[in-house]
Amino acid sequence: MILHRDGPDRRNALAPRPGSVTELGRVLREARVACGLELFQVSQQTDIPVDQLGDLESGTVDRLPDRVESLKALERYATFLGLPGDQFVMTLLEHWPAPSSTAPLPVPSHGAPSTGVDLLEPAPTARHRATAQVPAMLADTGPNAVRRGHDDGPGIKLLRTLVVMVLFLVLLGTAWLAVNRVRPQWLADLHLPNTANSSGPTTAGGTARSSTGSPTAPAPDTASLRLVSANGAQASFAVTSSQFDVQISASGGETWVQASAPGNTPAYAGLLTDGQSQVVAANHQLVVQTGSIAARIAVRVDQRVIGTYVPPGAPFQMTFTTQ
Repeated sequence: MILHRDGPDRRNALAPRPGSVTELGRVLREARVACGLELFQVSQQTDIPVDQLGDLESGTVDRLPDRVESLKALERYATFLGLPGDQFVMTLLEHWPAPSSTAPLPVPSHGAPSTGVDLLEPAPTARHRATAQVPAMLADTGPNAVRRGHDDGPGIKLLRTLVVMVLFLVLLGTAWLAVNRVRPQWLADLHLPNTANSSGPTTAGGTARSSTGSPTAPAPDTASLRLVSANGAQASFAVTSSQFDVQISASGGETWVQASAPGNTPAYAGLLTDGQSQVVAANHQLVVQTGSIAARIAVRVDQRVIGTYVPPGAPFQMTFTTQ
């Protein structure tokens, strides 16, 4: 059958008229499926509500509130499908299900003994009045039936995306905290943020670096820090300034610290807990000893960090000398 914009072609008006409401609905449904139409498409072209079309196809016309409007809708629907609408209307008029309120009342059985209670028997049922059955709703399983699954709205999709992103950030932050506490030098080698000192990435293994993580290179007319030697449990540094400060910090644990000026003059001695720091002023030379790998060293000139260092072991001694 060829479909046009104004609906399906008209079938032969001499087609046999349905003999019951159930058959009427079956013929309507088969004609619609043969045309490749869904109920909502028919509703859009005929202005008949989808639920009313479904009741006409399933034979449950007794649920329709307005009989006149239902007959008009049936004629319009049948004509749209190319069926004889007037004959379908006649079939529905003849076989319209009788309301339960108009069913014949049972009559007392004649000749029954009097027991104080009337014995009732059902009245004979007319041939054409036993059409109040409610057929089961037939599912549309035609070749063009559409299976529509539940589709989440954009709000649900956005919420799921945010939850996944938050979980990812939480896992990433947890991993960073664990590595920063146990092996912060790994983060420093990768040039990632860590708490080795407050000015930027640090390094381990006997290499002095600037606050940006790259080896310190002296700039014209600026102070700098240079690693002179590193051997076993000690290292020597050259500072291009006569006056400088050494900041000792504890990160990831406690550390014992002792700082001495030239001539073994004590400058500071004490225990730093996790997160604490101590600044010791130096004049030409300063010797710093640390008792834990939690120690972090930063050398400053005029409140500016010129280099940082992470002792690779403990105990460890560092000598800073002006050159």
